[in-house]
Amino acid sequence: MRHEANMRFIYGLMIGIVLAQLGLALVPIGAEQPQITDEMYESYATLDLHRTWHDGTDIYITPDIKPITELAEQYNTPSAAEEFVMSIPYVNDTTNHGRIEYWAFPAETLYLNGGDCEDRAFLFVSIVRAQGNQARCIDFMGHMYAQARSNNSAEWVDYLA
Repeated sequence: MRHEANMRFIYGLMIGIVLAQLGLALVPIGAEQPQITDEMYESYATLDLHRTWHDGTDIYITPDIKPITELAEQYNTPSAAEEFVMSIPYVNDTTNHGRIEYWAFPAETLYLNGGDCEDRAFLFVSIVRAQGNQARCIDFMGHMYAQARSNNSAEWVDYLA
């Protein structure tokens, strides 16, 4: 099962890289991305943080901001949230932020329409928590993915793995 998840991640990553190079994105049918204002983007982009694991992951999870609650209403299951997040192109930190490592808030990822593994994991976890479900980020050997479970389930399910 883990092998299938890894292959799905690799194929998604390859498709995302090719689409990003072409300036395209895979967007689920009927998808509407919320508007992130310049002011909202700047309010997150200018925060004085390490932008790495030094900060911990919880500060980057923002389920209560309007763009995330709107996405949670539109994509109301973890699987639907994953489909949306996977439609956002994979873009490395050097390209997006001019740094080797930069942990972006979900609003930044949406504003830039791209992010790497931890950026998309933060976005996914934020959406799933806004749905009222449980979700967490998992750092596995330098790669971050997410796990989620509905509040009536004991089993954690891997997403973006």
